Amino acid sequence: MVVTHGNTLRALVMKIDGITEEDVYYTDLPTATPLLYDFDEQLNHLKRHGEWGDRPTAPRHGRYLVDEERVRAAQLAMRQQVSQDIAYSGPTGVVEPAFTASRAGSEIAEIDGEGYTVRTAGPPAYFFQESRRLELEARAELAEFRQRALVLKVAGQKKQVRCTLVLLRHGQSTYNAAKIFTGWADPDLTNRGRDEARLAGQLLKATGIKVVDAVYTSLLKRAVKTAWLALDEMELTWTPVHHTWRLNERNYGGLQGKVKSECVSEHGLQQVQRWRRGYTDRPPLWSKAERLATIDRRYALPSSLDPDRFPPLSESLQDCQGRLLPFLEDELQPAMTAAVERAKAKAKASGTEYDVPVLMVVASENVMRGLVMQLEGLGADQVPLVDVPYAVPLVYQMDSAIKPIRTPWAESPLQAGWYLGDPAKVRAVQEEIKADLPPPAAGEESCLLPPEAEDGAGQWRC
Repeated sequence: MVVTHGNTLRALVMKIDGITEEDVYYTDLPTATPLLYDFDEQLNHLKRHGEWGDRPTAPRHGRYLVDEERVRAAQLAMRQQVSQDIAYSGPTGVVEPAFTASRAGSEIAEIDGEGYTVRTAGPPAYFFQESRRLELEARAELAEFRQRALVLKVAGQKKQVRCTLVLLRHGQSTYNAAKIFTGWADPDLTNRGRDEARLAGQLLKATGIKVVDAVYTSLLKRAVKTAWLALDEMELTWTPVHHTWRLNERNYGGLQGKVKSECVSEHGLQQVQRWRRGYTDRPPLWSKAERLATIDRRYALPSSLDPDRFPPLSESLQDCQGRLLPFLEDELQPAMTAAVERAKAKAKASGTEYDVPVLMVVASENVMRGLVMQLEGLGADQVPLVDVPYAVPLVYQMDSAIKPIRTPWAESPLQAGWYLGDPAKVRAVQEEIKADLPPPAAGEESCLLPPEAEDGAGQWRC
């Protein structure tokens, strides 16, 4: 699929349909109207579907996926727009500046006895206003973070940084809101989740990030849309986005789609805690029906490459971390190394300061926990204490060996990664996520011991 601009598509259509320079004038392509070309094995057209501008010398082999009469009406409107005056300049020949009216529309203006159609723009759109609100909120959060970071500042740390890796959990999904085990199910973001994703973009933008070298995400819409929304707020929608099933959430197997509190009632709190936060415990397997309902055309390639082992029918965090290793070793690490080399070469050639490259991974909570475990070197008794809040950037600054740099900004059990945002807000969301499971009943044992101090991480004893 090619999605681009009008004149770029006209040039492409000119080549595909073999249209002459004389006839290309008649290739009117309505906005957001799919035009489908069918080819045989030799890439020859299968059928002629009409002419461009009703000119026999301008064949059209593509077929529109909407009613042809609607297409013709849109083309006629485009042709009229080209041939009529739609703006005007003042008596001095200088184009008058645009202005904002109370509502969008048009009116007829008379200038030197001639009538002209003058278009007026309406007030700022909803999303523009929301971006402004989120920008202010991001600046406030960043100020809170910087106030804390200033106290813990380490002299000379900035000079060590060669690359920045941002880990971003998706915003809240509909399953998160309902406290349902999600796994490879594909629920959408809630309105809150969309807001969280956009705020993450504004937070990163407020730090001065102007370019992101690459974004890596899963095949699940909650992560994909979080990446889109964050990049949109950063005005970086042109950033390359790479998708891989290896960044899919951990497969919760037979727990997928079930309410967490009901699972506690059925299996007991400690067992559900082991499945949810432990390292080696693997939930019950998918049923055949669950597998058929989940594995669709997006998984065609990995299914064909390893049909005996794909998809996993259930995963422990250890299993999830294992399937992340090829992504880390074959994709992410080489990409960071290449980005550093490009930045070094650019600084040397231009004689300017080294511009730290930025890469992002946008995925689900247990993938983040697996990545954090690998980056931080956490043990199996530490990773259960990692709670990743919705859509709060987790930042890792890398040295010349692409190893995380330890920082006092990190909170236990982390030593190098730190959350970009208001620390109090981050802790509140972490507590909210912990509360997805009910507290222990009277006399019931829990795997998680509460922290002794307010900023502590607690203990895992299962």
